[in-house]
Amino acid sequence: MAARRSCSCLVKQSESAIGADGELALEVCEEGVELLEALEAPPVVISVAGMYRTGKSFFLNRLGGGRPELGVGSTTEPHTRGIWIWHVPAAAAAAPPLILMDTEGLASSDRDESYDAKIFSLALLLSSYVVLNVVGVIDDATIERLHVVTQVATSIIVSERDGGSVSEHFPPLVVLVRDFALRPTKDGAPLGDNEYLEEALRDREDRRRPRRNQTRKTLRTVFPSRACCTLVRPVSDEDALRRAANLSDDELRPEFVEKLARLKAAILEGCGEENVAPRADIKRVLGHACGGATLAALTRKHVDAINSGAAPSIAGAWEAASRDVCARAVEAAEDAYAPDLPADGTLPAHAERPLNRTADVDALHRDAVLRAVAVFEARAVAPARNEARDRLDRRLAARAESLAADVVARSVAACVDDDPAPVPALDDPEEAGFVEATTDFLERRISRLESIARGPRRDAFLKRARFDAERAAVATCASRVSRLHAARRTAERERREAAIDAASERTRAAEERANWQATRADNAEAAARAATDELRAARRELLDEAAEIDSLRERAASLARERLAVGAAAHALGRLVAAVEAADARDADARRHAAELGELAFRVKDETRRSLLDEADHQQQQQPKEFFAPLGKLWAVGRDKVASVAEHSMSSTLLVLNVAACLSGFLFGYDTGVVSGAVEDVQKTLRLSTHATETAVAATPFGACVFSLVAAPLNALIGRRSTLLIAALSYTLGAVLVGSAWNLSSLVAGRTGLGVGVGLGSMTVPIFIAEVAPADRRGRMVTLYDMNIVFGQVVAGVVNGAALYANRGAWRFTMGAAALPAIIQGGLLLGLPESPRWLLHAGRRDAAIDALKRVRVSGDRAVVPGAVASELAAIELLVSKEREARRAEMIDSKFFFSWHNNPWAAVARTPARRRALAVGVAIMVVQALSGINAIMYYGASIARQVGLKRKQAVWTAAVFDVAQLCGVIASIARMDSDGRRTLALRSTSGVCVALFAMAACSPPSAIKTSIGVLLACIFYLFLFGSGLSGVAWTLNSEIHPLVTRSHAQSLAVSTNWACNFAISYFFLSVSTTAGPAVAFSAFLAASLAGLLWLFCFLPETKGVSLEHLELRFERPLSKHAALPMVTPLADEGGGGGIPAAPCKPHHPLHLDDHDDDDHHHHHQYQGESKRGDVPRHHQRRNSDENFVEVELV
Repeated sequence: MAARRSCSCLVKQSESAIGADGELALEVCEEGVELLEALEAPPVVISVAGMYRTGKSFFLNRLGGGRPELGVGSTTEPHTRGIWIWHVPAAAAAAPPLILMDTEGLASSDRDESYDAKIFSLALLLSSYVVLNVVGVIDDATIERLHVVTQVATSIIVSERDGGSVSEHFPPLVVLVRDFALRPTKDGAPLGDNEYLEEALRDREDRRRPRRNQTRKTLRTVFPSRACCTLVRPVSDEDALRRAANLSDDELRPEFVEKLARLKAAILEGCGEENVAPRADIKRVLGHACGGATLAALTRKHVDAINSGAAPSIAGAWEAASRDVCARAVEAAEDAYAPDLPADGTLPAHAERPLNRTADVDALHRDAVLRAVAVFEARAVAPARNEARDRLDRRLAARAESLAADVVARSVAACVDDDPAPVPALDDPEEAGFVEATTDFLERRISRLESIARGPRRDAFLKRARFDAERAAVATCASRVSRLHAARRTAERERREAAIDAASERTRAAEERANWQATRADNAEAAARAATDELRAARRELLDEAAEIDSLRERAASLARERLAVGAAAHALGRLVAAVEAADARDADARRHAAELGELAFRVKDETRRSLLDEADHQQQQQPKEFFAPLGKLWAVGRDKVASVAEHSMSSTLLVLNVAACLSGFLFGYDTGVVSGAVEDVQKTLRLSTHATETAVAATPFGACVFSLVAAPLNALIGRRSTLLIAALSYTLGAVLVGSAWNLSSLVAGRTGLGVGVGLGSMTVPIFIAEVAPADRRGRMVTLYDMNIVFGQVVAGVVNGAALYANRGAWRFTMGAAALPAIIQGGLLLGLPESPRWLLHAGRRDAAIDALKRVRVSGDRAVVPGAVASELAAIELLVSKEREARRAEMIDSKFFFSWHNNPWAAVARTPARRRALAVGVAIMVVQALSGINAIMYYGASIARQVGLKRKQAVWTAAVFDVAQLCGVIASIARMDSDGRRTLALRSTSGVCVALFAMAACSPPSAIKTSIGVLLACIFYLFLFGSGLSGVAWTLNSEIHPLVTRSHAQSLAVSTNWACNFAISYFFLSVSTTAGPAVAFSAFLAASLAGLLWLFCFLPETKGVSLEHLELRFERPLSKHAALPMVTPLADEGGGGGIPAAPCKPHHPLHLDDHDDDDHHHHHQYQGESKRGDVPRHHQRRNSDENFVEVELV
């Protein structure tokens, strides 16, 4: 084959074919196509256009290295006809190929403007860099001659469907002014080359020639990336000018050579001291790199479009070229599919590839497919790549079936026994070595067959051959077996007789053992009768003692007055303080003793609280503080000795932990807020319907609903910190997937991933914060989580507003930016401790002590002796009680199909837990059904429905977020002072008023009603944030016991997200079809019902430690609204406290509970006697200390 030329004609005028315009058509030259298809990488295509006989070919020769590859004429007749291309070898191995494109000059004597337009349009469409050659100066005459350039540029379209701006698809333009001998100035000031070009393209005030200004404007518009370079005349002598193509650099003018070198470096390498021109890049079409084969196909499509008289379409030509290239890629891939099989019809040897299994044939097919796919992937281009790949896969699947059939046929031909020798017969089967000889024969025969068999039929063939050989061997051995059989029967008979004799001996021995055991049984029966008589006597004595004990208990109950309880509690607390202060110096026995004393004090305080709660219903007006004043003083003294956490300081670890946990709230809020402003751009970019938009928006609440249930076993199994790490990873992956979404499925998948992180975080963060925060700050710190939700919404609103000034694709950045705070959160969590309460529950006491020290002690303070141990003792007491309860209830997280073992069933097993669960679920339902997520997700859409423009709507949604943030900030300061119940009732009442105003003002019939809806929305969000927003999360983090806290809060959070999912899924359709008034009225009805429920049943929990909140739910919910709040005098990190509720002086210490609906349930400290339920406690005198302590049994 002859060597391919590096310079060939690509497009020329046909000699006979006529185009749609009646002129001679253009045709593509195969030599030029072959040159392009030989390129292995996408090339850089630099074209030169301009008036004829202006030195374009000379410039390209110099740009390509100085060799005169492109012809240069020395007469007035045009030399270059059509379009020629020159493949210049790359200077570096990694550099892309360089294609220099020389075009026929414009305005020649034998060509018209129509032909010039065709040639120039092809140069624009096929090149990645355009050089416009001009001689002399850029004056009005030059602008007039460039009118054909502007006609071509404005006739090209991007897409036949939606048009579009062609300027972003045109290559950079460099205006090369040749033979330039003047000095460019303006008003006497010198101008640079680029300034000279911009001055020449500036509009002139000349009404007589408006077309020139139009030409200037078009050049500025369609070529935003442009530059100018001036070159002097290459030589001074006229004779030398005619021979300039063959002159060396030394023979040319130095200033010409130097300026041309700088221009070449700027174009090809992007370097140079001055910004002479932009750097040339590889050819791209619609953002896709264009290889040589694709460029050749594009040339054919553009030439066909020009010949047909249609306007050149960039997108249409690219799609057609993609189909052609992909079709050729499929053919090349099929040719590359060549399984590695011998040509003679046999199968390869065992050492190479035996192909004995179907998997071996599949591997052979996969190797061939990999070669074919590699060829296809190297040549195919989008958008027809996927369709062509499917077609290739179908053809390769058919080739796989053919390959399997061929291998089976070859295997059948190879599996033939060409020497079926029989088993050798032996003269005497009794002789030694008979079995060895037969076995050796079989092994040799099978080995020979294994060496010749090949392919998938090999195993079946060898199995059959082995069966035939063994059958022959068995027949040969039959005679020997028959002779030996008689001897074996005789030996068997003798063995049986010996066994019978041995069995008779064993029977006699067994009878003797049985008689001996019968004698022992009689003796044991007599002893048992005697023991029974003794037990009966002992039982009678015990019954007498029990009667005496019952009488003593009744007497103790009448004497155990409040003063005795106060003294016992105070003395027990003093013992606890002494034990804690000496904890570091004492051994393990001393610590256990301190824990027992702590448990004693805790029980006494619990029973005292229980009696006071009973008394508070009918004794609210009698001396509320007199009785407990001595006890309060004693408690304050113990508190000052035990802990330093009453000082108002927060450890750095607790601060960082709170920040890391609250980043979940920020991400939650950012996702909620960013959807409001980006939903319209997402709809337009991905062409989504209203239902599809609702599906994408509701994917996050759906994922949160499901994974808030999954969060409960995760929290119990791996802890709070590890669950938040998983949530951060889900946030990151979901944000990346949403930011790069290409269709509805990928968008829904990314939104679901965000929902996974939201569900895990919204369930885990309140629990995590509540378990590490001090009780006096718990409400504010949990509310900070809610504030971060709203802060994230505010940030999302500002980002949405800023994105309005970018292009439509900015929503990918705004929605994908959530990955950054998620990564920061994961990094912070890696350096933080786990919840001390969870660590103790998991049996990791040392780790719990370290974690408690880190979250309770500031960096500039040392650990106060006994402070951590005191709080740890209270937590350990609660954990031990919960473990006992878990064992008593047989709760096991592994059982999900049994009511008694299921941890979900344990959530509602006792009345107190059912009441706490009802409160947690109800407050979440009230919060969700108030419509908050509908307004946050579709705030911009609501603003659009009331008549605002898009930018106004997005910034209005940002104002909504700021209003809610102000409300949340206001609630932080009042959460622990006004209380949860007061904030919830106040906030819900205001929400009802705002919803009524929103429903009354919708649909808007005038601008006043539109303003009314927006003001009502702002009022609604401020009131929602001032109470209902944070109270729901705070309550659910407090009211559930640790043993069921994860599962109970998981149910509450999942209910909240289920309601949010339903609202976000249907709100847009309802508000679009029936109007916003219907949706707001539904929210109003739900909020009114919720307000009534909250007023009747919502309890107050402010200032009560987690360890005492369970006692509040021992009462029916109907009594909580009127119940006075019980506040501990001192509560450190969730520890115990002394109640300050009103009580009657000298009231007896009652340990039983007189709930109206639970009177049939006995308290865990009650016992039973013949006279009914009485408090079970003993009075005992300690031998070491002269004090009386109450021991609860």
